[in-house]
Amino acid sequence: MERFLACLLARAVPEVCVKSVMLVRSSLRHYWIRVKPDHYEYWECFRQKYPQGTRIALSLEASRPSLERTFCPEFSSPENLIKWLSDVLKLTQGEKRLLTLSIRGGRWSDF
Repeated sequence: MERFLACLLARAVPEVCVKSVMLVRSSLRHYWIRVKPDHYEYWECFRQKYPQGTRIALSLEASRPSLERTFCPEFSSPENLIKWLSDVLKLTQGEKRLLTLSIRGGRWSDF
């Protein structure tokens, strides 16, 4: 299911290469998405293209330090990560369902 998420993120920021994504759970139990090959470039371009993402992330209680850097916002639950990405990208109901399956059914890598 990470393939769907990779395609979704590639479509959101087509000017940056997305070869793969990794669902990450940090030691602080924060959830975020790692993009390869260039994680920092991807999220920097994402933030430029979707400036409302920071406001939406704050409303979903994203970690403030993650919002101050050019990373994917970190959330305390996978559900908030799903809601954030869905709201920022204005996904259809079907896309949101697939994203939910992708993230809930995905393999979380501990970081």
